[in-house]
Amino acid sequence: MRGFFSELLVQMMHPIGACELDDVARAVLCLAREASRRTTGAELLVDGGMAAR
Repeated sequence: MRGFFSELLVQMMHPIGACELDDVARAVLCLAREASRRTTGAELLVDGGMAAR
């Protein structure tokens, strides 16, 4: 039962799901690409939608 409540809490805190290491790695790769060379001073939030709350 404890796992159920933990999962429910994560869903409540992160509307689109909790982030995993792979999600952060993909964001880093996106910024490291040549196509993003003109991106400056931007924040890229990888928080599962928590900031949108």
